[in-house]
Amino acid sequence: MVTQAIDGVVVAHFESLFSIEPEPRGGDRRPEWAIGPRVEPQIAWQVCVAQLEQHTGVAVEREWLTEPYWLYRDVEGADRI
Repeated sequence: MVTQAIDGVVVAHFESLFSIEPEPRGGDRRPEWAIGPRVEPQIAWQVCVAQLEQHTGVAVEREWLTEPYWLYRDVEGADRI
């Protein structure tokens, strides 16, 4: 899932693989930047990450995606959530 918050308010929340679809699904909150071009399903996730980096200006670090709970490493008990 991709979740974006600005000043403590969630402004985007959606499944990264659905960024190539033109319509939100279920409880998705997808801003315009998260609706991408039609691409092959095999690269949809990479396209979503590229869109996220382009929109926010923040480079996604590999550890965020490959190491469980890395973003919450300083939060006690985060691995039990």
